[in-house]
Amino acid sequence: PRTERTLLVGILVVALVVRLAYVFALRGNPYFEAPILDPAYNVDWARSLARGDAFAEGAYFRAPLYVWFLALTQVVGDGLLLPRLLQCVLGVVTVLLTWSVGRRAFGPREGLLAAACAATCWVLVYFDGELLIPTLATPLYLAAIHATLGAEQASPRRVALAGLLWGIATLARPNVLLLSPLLALWLWRSGEDRAAGLRRAAGLAAGWLLAVLPITTYNAVAGGEFVLVSTQGGVNFWIGNHPGADGHTARVPGTVGDDFRATHTEAAALARAEAGRDLTPGGVSRHYASKAWDFLFSKPTEAAALLARKAGLFLQDQELGNNQPVLGTALAHAPWLPWISVPFWALVALGAVGFALAVRRAELMPLTGFLVMFAVSVVAFFVCSRFRAPWLPPLMIFAAHGACELARRGRDERGPVVVLGGAAVLVLAGLGLAARPDRALAVAQGLSHLAIGYERAGELDRAGALHERALALAGDDAQIRLARIASLETTRGAAAVLPEVRAILGDHPGFQAARELLLGLLNRSQRYPQLLTEAQALIEDAPNLASAHYYRGVALFGLGRLPEAAPCFERAMHLDPAGSQPAYLLGEVRRRQGRPRLAIAALQTAVTNDHFPGARRQRVAAHVALARGLMEQGDHEAAREVARLLAKREPEAPESVALLGEVGG
Repeated sequence: PRTERTLLVGILVVALVVRLAYVFALRGNPYFEAPILDPAYNVDWARSLARGDAFAEGAYFRAPLYVWFLALTQVVGDGLLLPRLLQCVLGVVTVLLTWSVGRRAFGPREGLLAAACAATCWVLVYFDGELLIPTLATPLYLAAIHATLGAEQASPRRVALAGLLWGIATLARPNVLLLSPLLALWLWRSGEDRAAGLRRAAGLAAGWLLAVLPITTYNAVAGGEFVLVSTQGGVNFWIGNHPGADGHTARVPGTVGDDFRATHTEAAALARAEAGRDLTPGGVSRHYASKAWDFLFSKPTEAAALLARKAGLFLQDQELGNNQPVLGTALAHAPWLPWISVPFWALVALGAVGFALAVRRAELMPLTGFLVMFAVSVVAFFVCSRFRAPWLPPLMIFAAHGACELARRGRDERGPVVVLGGAAVLVLAGLGLAARPDRALAVAQGLSHLAIGYERAGELDRAGALHERALALAGDDAQIRLARIASLETTRGAAAVLPEVRAILGDHPGFQAARELLLGLLNRSQRYPQLLTEAQALIEDAPNLASAHYYRGVALFGLGRLPEAAPCFERAMHLDPAGSQPAYLLGEVRRRQGRPRLAIAALQTAVTNDHFPGARRQRVAAHVALARGLMEQGDHEAAREVARLLAKREPEAPESVALLGEVGG
């Protein structure tokens, strides 16, 4: 109808304008063209594909579809505005599909109301501006749901198309693997003709396999093992299900960081150390999955409490970020954005009513099944905002249905359904209000994160002002205090800020980030006896933490106890084979011990890995030491190659020019 069409066009225009406004507001963000953590991993992988370079050997660690999309945008240029603009368009597609699914399932009013919620939902707008998977996965899920609605009466060919869409969605994020078998079972058992149902189920499976089998085949050829889509599942399962897990922190126990390097390289090295043998990527995934299952079955009470906590976090009105503060970032660039959105707690309250009214309608199984199984798939691992984001449009559809039904039945019947529905809305709304985020803390977290970005960009005055504003809002927050202390080191020096780190540890003794910063400060202030004590204490608490062994080795190295330092560096290299700093210092130990071949081997590892986070001087020194060692061994050509590599990596370093002259390069 014309009125509905006009309203829909208006909603889509609003959706596009809001997204474009947010993306252009983001352009001043220091992370816009220099992302970190997961977005950086996606961009690096995409740019490698665009150049035709190899990025990682073997089976896929992460589902590849989003990175393929990102790689297409990098073929025409390596800027990061274009993919964000295209993601704004994908966001509008998400709104359109939300309307279409809602209309098909419940009616035009529900479709328009759900689309309006999706158009202005600040979480969806936020992720359309980030280089992460939800912006692609969400419309794919909705398209698959739309294609599957009514499939119990469709031809096998049309059902195969629905299966193909589910398969493509699996290549974006494999969460929907839990739902696919249930959809096939639903198709088989729907209707009186079981033979026709079986054909439809086979059509769904065929379409799904058509999308997924090429990836499985690639994994078998490239990795030599059966991996359906990716090998990340076991690691993520262990992150969310281990003793001490809090349900949302995305860190593999025993690793240094929470970025993709930690969940990939470091986690794999740790698994091999625990298993005492080499493991394939699939073997690493199975190793961690086995540990998680052991925890769930051996400690059922603790596991049940953890699952209940994760379920609560999933339904809580807070956006848990593991790349950057979600609400804080949105407020820092578009403070108006959250005010135009329907609150999450209201969506949950009304969505519960709509779901209760619709759950018995068998023909809606693709929609009701997705809402339940997607939530289960997130809670089974760990909860964060980007995992939950694709759940929001289906929730909005049920919330729209709940609101419309309450209004309709309230006018017509005023019966028990309205009373119970209204009570449920009030209870869930109360719970939502009780769990609402601290907006001042959210703003402070966003400011602190921006300050770190400006520090990376060299704008120290601007960063300092942002740190002070963050402290004024949330001076008791340990993470914000720690970020400011790390910033002050550049002006005051390591020794001057040591008391402040110790003060944080006095308030938060188990804060591992503060303990690791303390080790770094003690190293940079050359307080080796204290460094040895603190590193040993951290090893006792976290025996598989590579950085703890590294700093113990640094302390022993600084004290001149070289025979004791070497095993520490070897242990750190074993736990983190992709690191460079332990390899460099091991090379220095071997060189001083008069073992040049072993020194060269360690230095080659350091230079090849080229991972010296925040240690540029070590990076230069490792290249220089390796080139000189090769010269002493008579391998002049290899030495010149190392010198040229240093000149490429550190063109502004004086040592680069000097080394080229020294080796005759």
